[in-house]
Parts: sequence; structure tokens; C-alpha cells
Amino acid sequence: MCADSLKTPAYEPMLEDATTSRPRLALRFLAGLLATDVLLTVAYAVALIARLPHLDPKVFALFDLNAEANPAAFYSAAQLLLIGVMFFVLGSRLFENNDHVRRFRRLFMTFGVVFTYFAIDEGGEVHERLSRLLARLGFTVNFHGGGTVLFFYALAGAVMLILISRSLVRAWRTWPRQSLVFVAGFAVAVAGGVVLEILSYAYFQGHLQHLIEVGLEEFMEMIGFSVVFFSVAWILERAAREESGRNRVRPSDI
Repeated sequence: MCADSLKTPAYEPMLEDATTSRPRLALRFLAGLLATDVLLTVAYAVALIARLPHLDPKVFALFDLNAEANPAAFYSAAQLLLIGVMFFVLGSRLFENNDHVRRFRRLFMTFGVVFTYFAIDEGGEVHERLSRLLARLGFTVNFHGGGTVLFFYALAGAVMLILISRSLVRAWRTWPRQSLVFVAGFAVAVAGGVVLEILSYAYFQGHLQHLIEVGLEEFMEMIGFSVVFFSVAWILERAAREESGRNRVRPSDI
């Protein structure tokens, strides 16, 4: 077997199968994540309805989507952390022989850092604490103090997008379907976590209104990041299949 045989139809279907086959494992993860999102939201809604007449606040805190150190908070933080871990895996040397993945190593590492920070923020209420600190220092950006830091987040995000814009365009061309799913999921999460939060500071000042807004906001965040998780897992699954296809052609066979 000569080196040119690597380009023969016997080898090409291996990579073709990797790029066109269904992401079975990623779809299973997506189904599980969406089911968990719905379950947590339904539990919050039931607890909210039960809380209106009478319910121990400690019991409600277990199901409160906006609380700390409860199942919903741990789930959201773990979800974001796993997305970051998948990006770190894609950016590692595990796929250094895969040109589709290797040339985006810096982009993957950047997203890994971003989503790891998101996980820390979700688990430790970092942006809420920063908002209160900035408000005490006199930095408010017309969000009634509570959402001030979102302005700085948006500014940092815009700067980062400019810096990585070329890599994002190349990534879109390499993985168009996965990129579209990623953008759609991230847009839903941002609409819930940023847009609704800003609106809540401006308009949803009533107690019941705020609780309903929290449920919708957190549900959109969970659904959005579940879709983001799926898109990254899809890229990782495809990269693993491409690597498996290459490993079928051993040097001893050449």
C-alpha cells in the first residue's frame, strides 16, 4: 500500500462518515439536558404556586432557580463548566493531527476560559457582587444599580468578538451547522440572562412579577446553554470520529 492510497475512496468515506453522520451521543446529551431544564422549571413553578398561600421559605429555596447552593444552581454551574471542559479538550493536543481542530486551538482555549468563568459566576454570583460593588463606587449605567456590570460585560464581549472575528468566520465555514446551533443557543441564553434581567430592573419591580421573570430568565438560560452544550459536543464527537477514521490507516499498512 503506497502513500497515495490514503487519498483513495477506501479512506475518504471514513472522513465523509465522520462529517455527515448524526451526532448520536451529542443528541442523547441534549435530550437529557432539555428534560432536566423542563423538570427544574416545573418544580420551580409548582413551588412558586404553593408558596403564594403558605410554604416554608427553606423548602422554596430548594427549588428557587435564582437561589444559591441548590440543585438548580449546581446544575447550571456544572453545565457551563462541562462546556468549558469540552472546549479545553478540543484545544488540547489530543487533536493535533486534525487540521480542522488544530488551527482553532486558541479560539477553543478562549471559549474554554469564558465558559469556565461563566460557571464560576453562576455558582458564586460574581456579576451580582460586582454590580453591588460598582453601585457603591458610584458606577451606575441606568440599570438601577443592580445590572450595572452587564454594561461592562457587554463591552468586554464586544471587544473579544472583534479580536476573534476572523477565527469565528473560519470556524463557521468549517462547522456551519454546529456554529449555527451554537449561535442560536447562545442567543437564547443571552436573551434570558441579559435582556430579561435588564428589563426586570426597569419594569418588573413587583414581587410576583420578579419571581415570574426569574423563572422565565433562568429557563431561557438553561435551554440556551443546553443547545450550546449540544453544539460543542457535536464538534467534539465529529473530531473524535475523524481521528478514529485516520487511526484505521496504520503506518504499517502503507
